[in-house]
Amino acid sequence: MVDVSFKKITKSGGITLPRQMRQELGLLPGVALEIHPTDDGGLLLCKHTPSCHLCGSADDVKTCKGLTLCRKCSEAFSQEVTE
Repeated sequence: MVDVSFKKITKSGGITLPRQMRQELGLLPGVALEIHPTDDGGLLLCKHTPSCHLCGSADDVKTCKGLTLCRKCSEAFSQEVTE
């Protein structure tokens, strides 16, 4: 694993992750990251896991027109709309 002591924030607010680190972690261009503040004033970066907008499940989710739903909520939503 690459050990980096610090990175500067660009004028536009960006941070460049080292190529070797991106490759080792499988962070391809376009991969969404979640940014969480920590209690000690730091930041935690995690790969984003899509989850259902209705129930919060991350199992078997699909996104359509900006709305992410799991299969169960999608079927319930579809059934309610067609009634």
